[in-house]
Amino acid sequence: MKTITLCMIVKNEENFLEHCLNTVKEVVNEIIIVDTGSSDSTMEIAEKYNAQLFEFKWNNNFAEARNFAIDQASGDYILILDADEYIESGKGIKEDLKLCKDYYINRIKNYSSEGLVRFHEAIRLFKNNIGLRYYGRIHEHLNIHEYELTATYSKSLIHHCGYKEDVVKSKDKLQRNIQLLKIEVEENPTGYNYFNLGKQYKQMDKLDHSLESFKKSYNLSKTSNYLNELIYHIGDCLRMQSRYKEGIRVIEDGIVFFPYDTDLYFLKAKIYEEYGFLQEAEKSYLKCLEVGEKYHTTTEGVGSYLAYYNLAGIYYKLSNRLKCAEALFNCINIKKDFTSAIIFYVKVLTEVNIPNKEIQLMLTNIFSEVNIKDIKALISALYNLRHPLLMNFLNLYKYNVENNILAVSYQYCGNYLKAFEKWSLINGIEIENSKDLILLSILTRNNILFNKHQKELNLTSKELDLINKIINREQPLEIDKDFTVNFENYLCFVFEKLIMLREYSTFNFISNWIKKLSTDTQYNISQSLFNNGFFEVTLELIKFNLKSYSHNNRFKELLGDVYFRNNNFFKALELYEEILEGFPNPHIYSKVYDIYTSINDVNGIKKIVNRVNRVYNIQLI
Repeated sequence: MKTITLCMIVKNEENFLEHCLNTVKEVVNEIIIVDTGSSDSTMEIAEKYNAQLFEFKWNNNFAEARNFAIDQASGDYILILDADEYIESGKGIKEDLKLCKDYYINRIKNYSSEGLVRFHEAIRLFKNNIGLRYYGRIHEHLNIHEYELTATYSKSLIHHCGYKEDVVKSKDKLQRNIQLLKIEVEENPTGYNYFNLGKQYKQMDKLDHSLESFKKSYNLSKTSNYLNELIYHIGDCLRMQSRYKEGIRVIEDGIVFFPYDTDLYFLKAKIYEEYGFLQEAEKSYLKCLEVGEKYHTTTEGVGSYLAYYNLAGIYYKLSNRLKCAEALFNCINIKKDFTSAIIFYVKVLTEVNIPNKEIQLMLTNIFSEVNIKDIKALISALYNLRHPLLMNFLNLYKYNVENNILAVSYQYCGNYLKAFEKWSLINGIEIENSKDLILLSILTRNNILFNKHQKELNLTSKELDLINKIINREQPLEIDKDFTVNFENYLCFVFEKLIMLREYSTFNFISNWIKKLSTDTQYNISQSLFNNGFFEVTLELIKFNLKSYSHNNRFKELLGDVYFRNNNFFKALELYEEILEGFPNPHIYSKVYDIYTSINDVNGIKKIVNRVNRVYNIQLI
């Protein structure tokens, strides 16, 4: 039976170490912990697992610290983990050793603060005492190229949480890494070192420095196994700098060499979407679904649920709610704990007037198997939306929640009395619930809760007085237009939720106030009214603003969208063309293209394609 030694280098890892060691304690025969200067309880935690503890004076060289740890190991095999990593199953490692390979390549699943999950590969399990050593001050590697060795992929997946923003900040990783990488590049200017330096600059949002490093890396890395990833990062930097044409060219060149790299197609779609060419973005997202996720180093979901989610966004912008809902349905069925997708799905179904009973049936079918992680995502989505179905699903799954969520569930299913009772029991109101209290006070014409929590609302005395007047249904003679952003956000929320709750009489009373708000807030309310199908009110508000601001393209475009949604294609075209005359805009071209496609106008399609090619040097179809 082969023995395994776990080798780790650590510093101040009390938040992660125990979880890591718990996942391997039944797998390894020996634990070597090399500490580089901890001042927390890291060493005490290690002692609980009978680890052999060693001190290593930090010298800004990860390879030397790794090699020191290896020198202390007595096992047949070495397993390398960092404290912010853990293995999914020890069974995989035990199965690996039956093959007696010299080393094994592990797939590592990296989690980010943005919710993205990216995979990469690294050698983490290898034979001891066969001459394998680490080299490189940072992003260290084993010297496998010096020997003829046998290898295979490990069956064990490693999870890594170290790329989350709070972890990076708490460890000050960025400054430490950039210093080490600069030294490494100076001492050893390889393509790989420039590649890592570029990634670090990118993470620090220093995009010019990042591109400079990536370009140096590219000239030295044309046959490397990370070339596809390098091309991706160059294209992504250009996207982040809004250099869309250059980004598209780089990614298209990369796809020629890597036709099955879904990340490249996904990035191409993102660039087109941000640029405003929605049909091109749609084609690229569909290509992601066609290719799937075949590479070992890829972002999770780019060939499945993320592609569907972004496709839904494209269809939403193009006012195709049916395709949008279908894409979201496919997305959620693949990843049921994708809260943002659930929010988007329920929002779209609500906007197209699907009855709540039918929405509940759809969601019940999707979440037919009770999985606590999935149910938590569903409850979180319904709470975020303040949706009337929140109470139904809390009861269905017997899900216990905090008092504020329970109060919200009563409020938005129409039980205002019970909601009032629950809110009354809560002393300190969270900022996120301030708007709920204002809405409930207006709906119940009761200012007790509102007056109780005025200090928490961060409003001026005039604004507090105005809300009290709304609660009491008093129409003020004059309204000062100089509102704070906070006040306008509260009123915007109230307008949107009155529409959702179908509280039309209250909405009609307050609607007189809309025209007193800022142009931005009026636009947001107009957009919400449009999304929910209140076209007449939307038209009234748009026309009111266009009287004062005849050149406001946002309102012109929204007016065109209203006409388009009501199949008045020629009026929509007239408005879109008016916008394009003064300010060419790719996403307006996309809408014009969509109209010509809807009415099957072949000449119109050719005309818009030629215009786009002439203005942007990009072929639309």
